[in-house]
Amino acid sequence: DVYKRQVQLLREKLLTEVTADLEPVKDEVWARHILVETEEEAFQIISELEDGGDFALLAAKHSTDESNKESGGDLGWFDREKMVEEFSEAAFNLEIGEISEPVETSFGYHIIQVLGKRESQILPNEFEAVKQEAFNAWLSEIRSERDDIEIYDIWEEYVSTNPEVPQELLFALY
Repeated sequence: DVYKRQVQLLREKLLTEVTADLEPVKDEVWARHILVETEEEAFQIISELEDGGDFALLAAKHSTDESNKESGGDLGWFDREKMVEEFSEAAFNLEIGEISEPVETSFGYHIIQVLGKRESQILPNEFEAVKQEAFNAWLSEIRSERDDIEIYDIWEEYVSTNPEVPQELLFALY
């Protein structure tokens, strides 16, 4: 038990050192979008926007996203994990006010406009998860750089994969 506690304390200290530079904030964008089925439709709408078309009206008229088409395609504030990867990648790379080229996802083709960018506070439990993820990534990187580390996965020799049910429990159940 003493050994396990020492290892745990050392791990906690190392995690603190490795994650010392992390801040409890995350980047968010406020965006709206118009979702259509084809790239051709998306380019047509982009052309209308370039000619002075109103984004909210075009969203209400053309978007297939029923959850926000009536609010001008407004998606509110979101972080990178909230949306599918292709959508997030495009949204986080746009400047405020900029309108994207068509972005293809499994839902169709999106025309995205970023309305704002900010940093927001991460809840303490979320921040602990972020720190643990960063620590695990650091540990994996360290392991991959070394060729003298061997991990033995021999737990099955010591722990049965098909545990026996005690007779007392069987009698109690039946």
